[in-house]
Amino acid sequence: DQIIVSSSGCYGSCPVLNISIDNNGNILYFGQQYNTQNGFYKSKIMKSQYQKIQTNLKKADITNLKDNYVGSWTDDETVTLTFVKNKKIVKSISDYGGQSPTALVWAYTPVRYLYQQIKLTPLEPEKILFPIWRISFKKGNQICDLTKSESYYLFTEIFKGKETTNSFEHKYYIEFWDDQDKKEIIYTDGRYFKFKNKAIDIGYNFLSENNFTTKFRLQDKYD
Repeated sequence: DQIIVSSSGCYGSCPVLNISIDNNGNILYFGQQYNTQNGFYKSKIMKSQYQKIQTNLKKADITNLKDNYVGSWTDDETVTLTFVKNKKIVKSISDYGGQSPTALVWAYTPVRYLYQQIKLTPLEPEKILFPIWRISFKKGNQICDLTKSESYYLFTEIFKGKETTNSFEHKYYIEFWDDQDKKEIIYTDGRYFKFKNKAIDIGYNFLSENNFTTKFRLQDKYD
């Protein structure tokens, strides 16, 4: 129902971007650095174009691919992909250094640069509560990391969510640094996300729906 592709950048000028496409052809694109167009935009493609993307990914046999592909060198980029069906993440793949099977690289590369071939409409990110890069949920001394594409999927869900005044248990929190290098905190129970005086309801519990509640681990000195 939805495909998300994100790239991390590298030691150099590799593109840093996120793009989400759903089965109705709706696109949310966020270019961060080293793209021909940076910023937050929406767009739309025909369903037939989306189906072509799906067909290329099916050729790569994504359900039988590993979750992680890693090169034996440093300073290269990581491309992450997340596949969603019925509001659930069914598969995420991380590819560092283009080490995944060639069929997958050939399938995701056109998606990365799709924004260059479509009309982009700027969006005002008033509902954006945090930066797009890697998100980690914390609870006490435990932490649950999301990949970059999983983080962007959550971001798109929050962007489409509704502001609410409902109260909720501050069970987890997300820390991030704002553009002035000040540490900020978002409180959440998995469904509601509150930053300062604004709370967004995405309509379901993101953590439990995607089995992230089972993926918490003890924090270490690098977290």
